[in-house]
Amino acid sequence: MAAFSAPVSLRRRTIALPLLVAGAAVALLTLPAARLFVGIGRSAAAPTAVARHASGFAAETSNPSALKKKPTQEYTMQPEALQKLHGENWEAVDNILRGNQAEKPSEILRARYTALVYKDAKFLAATCKQEGMQKREMFKKWTEVLGLTPKDPLKMAEQMFSGGDPAEQLRDPTRYEIVAEKGNEVEWKIFCSNGKVYHERLMFEPDPKWGFIIAGQDFGDFE
Repeated sequence: MAAFSAPVSLRRRTIALPLLVAGAAVALLTLPAARLFVGIGRSAAAPTAVARHASGFAAETSNPSALKKKPTQEYTMQPEALQKLHGENWEAVDNILRGNQAEKPSEILRARYTALVYKDAKFLAATCKQEGMQKREMFKKWTEVLGLTPKDPLKMAEQMFSGGDPAEQLRDPTRYEIVAEKGNEVEWKIFCSNGKVYHERLMFEPDPKWGFIIAGQDFGDFE
């Protein structure tokens, strides 16, 4: 986002906490929003609902707000819900949700947008990789960003000083746009309910399970 302006890397910052901790300095590790989709960011042939079990998209999809605290429960994706999100491209997403591989990078990105809308932290973590971060760490980060689990108190303290985590604006996306796709690179935008737009360009690589996963980011930031 352009938080998904130049390549973003992990940064460490140290915050001096108040004298509640006897004047000790606590080093806090922060993950910029731009890294989320990099690794911690289904049309008419399928008339029936698609069921997934404890591996992704949070729950029944007619009411995303109702899914907040159950990121891995059983759920059913209705074709109508996918069509509303993806228009004529919904069949490609449906194919991925049925366990098939994406045929091109933009398809897995559309599926990830579905995961973002329905707060599926596990799918978001599974379909990207980031150097130095395990899938479990990515999953935990996504559950915090999506509001599914409480934040670590030290992270909360840091964000209080830094103005909060911009990535939390992704909790309520309204739509997305694929700007360009060339080879294994895709540029896209996520429009948020507060008027902000996350703009990024991502690099993908082949994956035996998903077809493609995110392997890197060219740029990403909120506009």
